[in-house]
Amino acid sequence: MQSILSAEAFHFEWLEDFSYDIILLDIQMAELSGIELAKLIREKDKHIQIIFVTAIPDYIGEGYDVDAINYLIKPISEEKLRECLSKAINKKEIQPKSILIEIDGGVHRIYEDSIMYLEIEGHELFIHQEDKTISIRKPLSEMEELLSMDEFIKPHRSYLVALKYIKYIDSKKITLKNRTTILISRGNSKEVQRKFFNYFKRDVK
Repeated sequence: MQSILSAEAFHFEWLEDFSYDIILLDIQMAELSGIELAKLIREKDKHIQIIFVTAIPDYIGEGYDVDAINYLIKPISEEKLRECLSKAINKKEIQPKSILIEIDGGVHRIYEDSIMYLEIEGHELFIHQEDKTISIRKPLSEMEELLSMDEFIKPHRSYLVALKYIKYIDSKKITLKNRTTILISRGNSKEVQRKFFNYFKRDVK
């Protein structure tokens, strides 16, 4: 647990380290309010658990846009705090799995379900997401250890592909839902098709 005294200080800290799971925000702060800070956080992280703390119940309605899971009205009892944190922890456990990646000296959280595919070129690893691509220097083998490999396939030594984003597979290539095509190396075709077929069967149950 970490305590930070201002919204500005937390925002700076959070941009360097995306590893926070649950945040308690006071709505009334000196310059940047808790609501304004929550909106900035939601631009980059849709899953982090936000709990607002306030002495004025009138502010409660302002939190719906940022999907706050609860509000604590001051003074806060220990029982109410425990109940609220327990709810946040339980909700977090059903959130998509995430991994932490070091980028430019900071730590960033990437949710597995946002990754379409990973591609290695030389020493550079490209993490292709729906809305952006991140470049880091890390071997593909390390990502295999971090990711849930029952959600990904490896059609080629240079690629990991998320099964959920695949639209079509034939003997030579994978076509993703955004029309990106990825070649399947010789000898991998049957295994790739088998894994996709098994994933599809599981998904439609």
